[in-house]
Amino acid sequence: MNSYDILVLDEAKAFIKAMPKSAQKKLVKAMDYVRIGSIKKDYFKKLTGTDDIWEFRIADSEKWYRILAFFMKANDGPVTVIVATHGFEKEGAKTPSQQIGRAERIKKEFQSVNK
Repeated sequence: MNSYDILVLDEAKAFIKAMPKSAQKKLVKAMDYVRIGSIKKDYFKKLTGTDDIWEFRIADSEKWYRILAFFMKANDGPVTVIVATHGFEKEGAKTPSQQIGRAERIKKEFQSVNK
């Protein structure tokens, strides 16, 4: 089983800080599972039809929170880094295409600067 580093970008950090404490605790737990290589769709899922965008999935008090992310190979070795781009409160069954597009733009920008 692989282990991963998780880099949380500033926009994602700001969203996480604004989440209720109970949701923050669930997110930390989900990130800890992913960090040790336990990836299950209940809390971390690849979004189909995207440029390899994934989402941390948190449900709390009848609200659904998503933190979008992508995988990136580290420059200094075989460790893969998960980069959390931003978050939002999900209101419908599908992840909004504008949120996916935003994550894909952040991914491209991040990768061009961090080759």
